[in-house]
Amino acid sequence: MRTMAWRILLLVFLLLPLSGISLTWAQDEAPVMLWSFDRVEPGKDVLKGNYRLVQGVKGKAIVMDGYTTCVVREADQGPKMGQDFTIEAWIALGAYPWNWAPIVAQENTISMNSNQDAVCWPVSSDPDIVVQFDDSPVLVVFWRGTRYGPAWVMEKDKWMADQSIENFNNKDGCIEHMLDPRCRFSHVRIVENTPARVVVHWRYCPTSANKNHSQVNPISGWEDWVDEYYTFYPDQVGIRKVILYSEGRSLWPEEVIALCQPGQTPEDVVELSAMTLVNLKGKSHAYTWSDKTPRVREGDKYFHFGNKPEEKPVIMRVNMKSDYKPFQIFETSNRFSIFAHEQRKGFSHFPWWNHWPVSQVPSDGRYCQAADRASHFSLAWGGPPPHKGEGKTFWWAWMYGATKEDAVSLVPLGRSWLLPPKLIVKNGADNALYDLTQRCYMISGLKTRSKGKLLFILDADSNSPVVNPAFVVEDWGNREAEILVDGKMVSRGESFRYGHIRRVNRYDLVAWLQLETDQAVEISLSPVDRD
Repeated sequence: MRTMAWRILLLVFLLLPLSGISLTWAQDEAPVMLWSFDRVEPGKDVLKGNYRLVQGVKGKAIVMDGYTTCVVREADQGPKMGQDFTIEAWIALGAYPWNWAPIVAQENTISMNSNQDAVCWPVSSDPDIVVQFDDSPVLVVFWRGTRYGPAWVMEKDKWMADQSIENFNNKDGCIEHMLDPRCRFSHVRIVENTPARVVVHWRYCPTSANKNHSQVNPISGWEDWVDEYYTFYPDQVGIRKVILYSEGRSLWPEEVIALCQPGQTPEDVVELSAMTLVNLKGKSHAYTWSDKTPRVREGDKYFHFGNKPEEKPVIMRVNMKSDYKPFQIFETSNRFSIFAHEQRKGFSHFPWWNHWPVSQVPSDGRYCQAADRASHFSLAWGGPPPHKGEGKTFWWAWMYGATKEDAVSLVPLGRSWLLPPKLIVKNGADNALYDLTQRCYMISGLKTRSKGKLLFILDADSNSPVVNPAFVVEDWGNREAEILVDGKMVSRGESFRYGHIRRVNRYDLVAWLQLETDQAVEISLSPVDRD
């Protein structure tokens, strides 16, 4: 049997102090229903959901969570409805409701959502991961509010985020990390944490607003799953490697997305000349949204660049209203595109939504009507190329970072990663390969396990410069290390950092060297036994 109840629906975001509500018939002088919220005690009315008492305009007020808070009076205790009545309330609106929201409503069914527990994030004291860099305000934040998708945070609290693997169909709409507000299918952990680098692993299952998944195998029931590895170095540069496990086709892993704080519009976060592209020859072009959405290319032909590998744009800097500005660098087979739809004249120059981050509403696209909530907007796609991996996998890799310098200054860094100088082993190891997905040289077959040194040359030139190289030496052992560069000792510290990666049956050495040169350089790594 259905029950009926009077319900106060307070559907606003985070902070809504409410000092009182009264319901009065036209012919009456005194209210027939009154809630002052000076105190909360058991009675015929039940205050449900998440709330807290604060000082109000007069006496106490309650602050609601915007999702669950309501006052319920059973139908047999409520007044009989007349034709004319007045509702009066003292409300400090923290944000506009997610939809049309009555203050007083009559409910005809019992809703499971009316009595849910803490709706946001019932978590422990250490649910998130923050990566910091020496002498820099820049952070990389893996936060539950973004479903653990990382954001590069500049000074002045300017946030640069990104997309996950994304799919779309006409039944479910978007299928992505954004639509998992409780992080049921999203988890983050630290894999490495040494002075030389930090590696963070993010694993997730793309999800739709109706809780369906992507490319589900009808026999096994397995859907798309994704492992992403982020490798960060002391020079404020990171590499993102995305691995998609799928029974279906390759999908899309990237989108240039910035975040807005409540009270901010996109124009508060980025310049109208919001994006600068650069190729490996140092040619650059800035794109502006001041009059209309800019265009980068027509088909495969770029308007402001050539189409040979070194002529195409591969470096992108987002021109945030901050001193540090985020950038990305892609492989030369990438394809830049502008996010050229869903702009709404009168609201912003950019497409702007607030169903993500933070929001708990089941939506894959809610346009911002005002700057009242945390929100996001999109600029472009960098178009990193997919690679076929082992088994039923695809992978992508590209670079992130933040800089105070001009966008063209990133060319040597881009060349050092995309066209790395060859490492020539002269003594002490069998093999050395460059791993683009880690931005480091992988050295194996070590012959100095007991004593001796590892000696090699980085054969750099102006086309393939050295910019802060990193090395992983397999089976180094639990020993210290010292380094010579062209015969000169570099002390452990700011310019030479190393640590150990503990494997099941061995210790690997990971080392990072602060060094920029376009000349060949000889490097010697020697083990030092612990005292």
